[in-house]
Amino acid sequence: MDETHYKTEKKINNDTISKKTVLDAKGESQSSQIDTKHKISSYPQINIDTIMGGVHIAYSVKDNKSTLSDTIIYGEGRIETHYYADRSMFLSIKRKDKIILREKVFDKSFFSSIVPKSELLKNLISFVAVRHVSETSVTFFVTICKPDSDVCYYIEMVISNDGTVGLKELDESEKEEF
Repeated sequence: MDETHYKTEKKINNDTISKKTVLDAKGESQSSQIDTKHKISSYPQINIDTIMGGVHIAYSVKDNKSTLSDTIIYGEGRIETHYYADRSMFLSIKRKDKIILREKVFDKSFFSSIVPKSELLKNLISFVAVRHVSETSVTFFVTICKPDSDVCYYIEMVISNDGTVGLKELDESEKEEF
């Protein structure tokens, strides 16, 4: 089966897109633009603004201008392709008067050290939550999932006070905490 990923070239308006560039599983342009209209499914936006352990944390997970597709082949030979708005995480962290991150954008490619590139094309940032705040860092729980499924990568994302970011894939016992 040919794996493709669609990147929006125009704004998403009224849940449709009018022009797309097709990217193959390697993320390379496969053809020129395609004129088409498709229903784009979207997940609810996540918005959190909180203070934990004296640290101001504000983040949102919302649609970006890219889309991805999932093709389903039914037993009777019927084929359906579903399109989903891709998502990015926007993160700000401030400890006392020191800004650690200001509206830093993380898209799914940031997680390529854990999620293989071929899988990134089929997955999106599904969920983000603060896991722990310490004197030296803020730890997040991030899931990168195939849309409308429970097939996910569970990731711990640690932001140190100097703004460096560490990633670790969670094992089965660590996933159970969430």
